[in-house]
Amino acid sequence: MSHNKNFLHTFPTERLNFRRVLSSVGSVLLCTFFLLGCLNVDAKLSLNSQGLATGEYLVTLDKSVALLVGITSAKQWRDETVKNSDTPLPKDDISVTENSTSYIMKIKAKNYLLNDDSLKAEVLGDGRIKLVFTNKDATESTIGTISLTVTFPYEIAEMSSDFTKVNSRTATLNIPLSKLVIEAYVLTEAPKSVVSTTVARPKIKTSTIICMKGNLVKKVSGKNPKCPGGFKIGK
Repeated sequence: MSHNKNFLHTFPTERLNFRRVLSSVGSVLLCTFFLLGCLNVDAKLSLNSQGLATGEYLVTLDKSVALLVGITSAKQWRDETVKNSDTPLPKDDISVTENSTSYIMKIKAKNYLLNDDSLKAEVLGDGRIKLVFTNKDATESTIGTISLTVTFPYEIAEMSSDFTKVNSRTATLNIPLSKLVIEAYVLTEAPKSVVSTTVARPKIKTSTIICMKGNLVKKVSGKNPKCPGGFKIGK
């Protein structure tokens, strides 16, 4: 089950740690998730030009599994999570709702670094962004799913077959945790250069004349220079 550990271990708000958040409910509950295949993680992220991610994660827990370890309400699951001293999130960033079969925990995060062994976003020298997902330690005995949707600041240039393009800037990956993934990636185009909209003004040709009035001499310059009243153009 070590392949789960990498992906769930480092999701920061500067470093939001999924495993730490979930384990605050109790290590027995976390193990039960994996053993019975009742853990599903759905992440929707948006990357900025620095490769920092903003978005939310939905972690779904089957009620029958929750009951086995004494979790009987959405409020109880949230309270157990936020009161744990290891939870690195403000209370307002974690909420839990429920439907007829499951509890759904929503975890929000903003402008955090994706720099985990299993999920990494890198800004290349020319400004392109490369997102890489790996699941190298997958085994057939591990059950669960990961759904990842990422929107990029630039057009997608290329991607591996594990990703599916939703539109020109968004790609999604949906896999069982038992699937071996050496490197699934998305690579964007480079940011387009900003074109200046300043219009160069044409140079205006000017000339200078000498104006005289008695012993007074003035130089007048301009596009069409003229002597002031009483002055005459000198020779």
